[in-house]
Amino acid sequence: MHAAVALAKIFGPVLVIMGVWSLLYQDNVKKVADSVRKTPAILYLGGVVNLVLGLAIITSYNIWEVNLELLVTLLGWFLFIRALLVFFLPNAVIKMSKMQETAYVFFGLLSVVWGLAMSWLAFMMY
Repeated sequence: MHAAVALAKIFGPVLVIMGVWSLLYQDNVKKVADSVRKTPAILYLGGVVNLVLGLAIITSYNIWEVNLELLVTLLGWFLFIRALLVFFLPNAVIKMSKMQETAYVFFGLLSVVWGLAMSWLAFMMY
């Protein structure tokens, strides 16, 4: 449990910061997405980072109980699946990066809520 709390204390604020950034600076998010589409090396580097982080989290915490560990486990699986998509379906990932503004808002809000839940549980409950 201690490692799950440590991971949540790191990734919770990261998710909140990235979510708020994507909500407040949608033009910058679009520029970054355009840059990734134009430079496949960046896409694959992101895939490697997601793969390493996802597998590290999954191997440390693959616990499916309704508590902080579930949020950490889901984060690991999300990162792992996103990495697999980058490597095996890069065109689909590129298409997803051309999302409408409403999708940026949805994923920004999801990131903020998930990050706040992880942060609250990690900092307040443990």
